[in-house]
Amino acid sequence: MSKRINSYQAVASFVRGFFEAYARGIMDAVVGGDDFQKKNDPKEVKQMMLEHYGEVNQYFFDIMFSTLVRLNYKSAEEANERMKKNFESMKQADPTFEPTMLDYLRIACKSNQLYKAMEAEYKRNFTWLLQGKFTTLEEHVRDYTHGRLFKSQSTLSIFLSIGNSSTFSKSACSRLSRFSKARRTAASKSKSCTFKTRSPLSNTGALL
Repeated sequence: MSKRINSYQAVASFVRGFFEAYARGIMDAVVGGDDFQKKNDPKEVKQMMLEHYGEVNQYFFDIMFSTLVRLNYKSAEEANERMKKNFESMKQADPTFEPTMLDYLRIACKSNQLYKAMEAEYKRNFTWLLQGKFTTLEEHVRDYTHGRLFKSQSTLSIFLSIGNSSTFSKSACSRLSRFSKARRTAASKSKSCTFKTRSPLSNTGALL
């Protein structure tokens, strides 16, 4: 049995899920206890994001790359083949070319339209947190990036097997859970909890 889903909806949901888990994991560690009001206080959330501003992109890549590949390709082999061809072509055009996280994410998204939508969702969710606010489900559904679906572009509409979808969801949730636990463990050692990013991008906390 299979279920047709809108790829823009899927990407928007995963991006929101990443930022929700990332931010709340740190807030749980830094604030501690069950003080819901303090954990959602705009000043506390803003301060948390400022302290971790430069590391978000690397963790986003670590979680989202494999997630996007699973969403947009029938197999890892298909994604690897596309990656190999694209990067070899770029290397021929520019011998100094070395792929960055952005190049890998573009491949994972498969289409430029979906990549742009992911980029917009990244910036939208990041901006909300920098303003000290967690988005509600209603706000997410209302404001997420609604892309245009073209019948000729199969990458913009995804078929997921119900069984595979369940397995994938468990896998994604497991990665987010491990990620959140690691953040809590590290943050408990130091309230400032500053990490060094491995990102080849500029230390801006943004994809671009």
